[in-house]
Amino acid sequence: MASPTTALLDNANRANEGPPPTGWTTTGSGIKIVSNAFEAAVADGASNSAASWNIPYTAGAQEAWTTCVEAIASGGNRYYVLFCCQEVQGTYDELYEIEYDNNAGGRFRVYKVVAGVFTQLGSTFSTTMAANDQIWIHVLNGTVTGYLNGTARASGSTDGAITGTFIGQGFYVDVIAAASLDNFGGGSLPIQAVRSMHQIRMRQVAA
Repeated sequence: MASPTTALLDNANRANEGPPPTGWTTTGSGIKIVSNAFEAAVADGASNSAASWNIPYTAGAQEAWTTCVEAIASGGNRYYVLFCCQEVQGTYDELYEIEYDNNAGGRFRVYKVVAGVFTQLGSTFSTTMAANDQIWIHVLNGTVTGYLNGTARASGSTDGAITGTFIGQGFYVDVIAAASLDNFGGGSLPIQAVRSMHQIRMRQVAA
């Protein structure tokens, strides 16, 4: 199993506030803090309730992670989202995301969003959502990978059109579905140099 290497950014352990909570910028309807966890600002099953963390990170080399406190009830537009590489705060576009729901037996999927078009990367991982599942999105060296509880479940190639620096989290939920997130983290990743075989041979000859 793998683990994120970046820092915890917000554990929501403070008085109720938002949308948006301190340190965040609203995307869609936004998120708020209730009882030391993040919740959707609007629970109508039709609104994207999300927010991005206000610190920018390295484009093309970043990750975000969070904990899904409740297992969302199946049905309708009810799912958690986690995203990175967002270009413009407040706009749910030009980014990579995880969508995690309990429909069709439970689905974990990774998408890229470019010019308003959602394109799935890799295949759907079918699983029953459980309380306190951790989801984690990781972008590095031209690959975007979605992890569920430390195991890679979907991946694909990055898109040169996506060059954003912001990470965030959110929901599509309705009033029927209890849903909250906690312990949001993320940040920049070290860019790994990739040597060509010619460079490797030259180093071996020089040695």
